[in-house]
Amino acid sequence: MRQLKLIENGLGNGQIVLAQKWLRQATQDNQACGLMLKHKIPTAIICFHAQQTAEKSLKAMIIFYAKKFEKIHDLWPIARTLVGVAPELKRLQAKLDNLSTYYIESRYPDDFQRNIPITEARAAYQVARAVYGIAQRKINSRVKKT
Repeated sequence: MRQLKLIENGLGNGQIVLAQKWLRQATQDNQACGLMLKHKIPTAIICFHAQQTAEKSLKAMIIFYAKKFEKIHDLWPIARTLVGVAPELKRLQAKLDNLSTYYIESRYPDDFQRNIPITEARAAYQVARAVYGIAQRKINSRVKKT
């Protein structure tokens, strides 16, 4: 395994490693979404993993930037704490609010009242991929492999 070296000072190696673990978890959810879309898995499951991709990506950035970490699943409040370091998240506010609903809808049968169209599942996946891409760029741009 390559040793990590920071481009900027101030981050501890443990903090970097933990952020990268969260990003790896987000990678798995992201990959699962892509595979499930190809194989026409029920759309509620796809949307749940899209929400998880975004949540884990945001939490990776929170850890990386040493922000306060709350155990919540509502994506915009998490993202809002990162707007200072990732201003591109601001334009995703409404989409993140919508993506947050899939966490509840897919987990609790009494709250799940509708069939999610495949186009909506694809849109959820696109939002998740956008957040995941932001997290990858922000974290990888400040960490250099040697």
